[in-house]
Amino acid sequence: MSSLHPALERHDAGCGCHACDLTGVSANEYAIDENGREDPTHTTTDVRELSRWIRGRIGEVDAAVRGKVLEDDAFGMDGSGFSEWSGLSDAEKAQRFSDWLDDEIESTVFTSEFEDKAERHLEHAVERGATDAHRELREHGVDIGDADETLAQDNVQEAVALGVVALAGRIRDEMDDFRGDARQIITDGGLEVSRTQLVSDIVERGEVYKSNATADVAAEVVNQYNTTGQLSSYDRVPEDVEIELNVEPEFVTAGDDKVCEFCQELAQRDWTLEEAQEFHIPRDTHDYCRCRWEVTDVRTLEDL
Repeated sequence: MSSLHPALERHDAGCGCHACDLTGVSANEYAIDENGREDPTHTTTDVRELSRWIRGRIGEVDAAVRGKVLEDDAFGMDGSGFSEWSGLSDAEKAQRFSDWLDDEIESTVFTSEFEDKAERHLEHAVERGATDAHRELREHGVDIGDADETLAQDNVQEAVALGVVALAGRIRDEMDDFRGDARQIITDGGLEVSRTQLVSDIVERGEVYKSNATADVAAEVVNQYNTTGQLSSYDRVPEDVEIELNVEPEFVTAGDDKVCEFCQELAQRDWTLEEAQEFHIPRDTHDYCRCRWEVTDVRTLEDL
């Protein structure tokens, strides 16, 4: 891939655009249901359903935290007698809690159901991307068969599997940060407040990572739509037909007033197929990106 477009360099440095100022913004507040936001990728349902499931599992972890601190009084904060971690220093209690929370997260979030649901929604996003790409190609006189033929390719199936792994890695990073924050709260005097306040402080951090998880889901779903679904289909065009990506297929924004300056500038760039395949939307742009690739013209070599 060629050197970064100036807009990409500014974004990496912190471009200050609307889309970059999304810390703590939830799906319902920004990405999913905000009025006036178009979804050219048609992946809103997959993002909503998968992120809702993941947020629900994080909510179950929050509920377990409440039970551990409030009902079980594992820290012995009410001072009325024996507790699970009686006699330990605050640092040791924080470590025990961190270990317990890690086990709770593993058994609640990262189950086989996580993999099944992630795979199903990512495959659906790829199917939508491939279907759109095949339709666009047919409109320009190039028929590469059914979208199912693209989906059946080994490299496409491998990309979906890698997407599941990538999403699990992102969510795991969020949960590691959640666990670290909870431990920090405890060691920074969290055991000197009431049990109710301690739970509130920890669960409040959990809400942040629920929102982050929604952004992670949106990133991988849209990336699979664009890179695996659309670009894998474009790549199947026969050798005697040339798609000049630096002229014809384009980086297309949603076209509404929610599109950030960064993506508006990327839409003005000339792209090659190789560059497009290496540039993952929205992994290289920002959370909740709705931009997509689009074929606007296809010419045979004889016409060039």
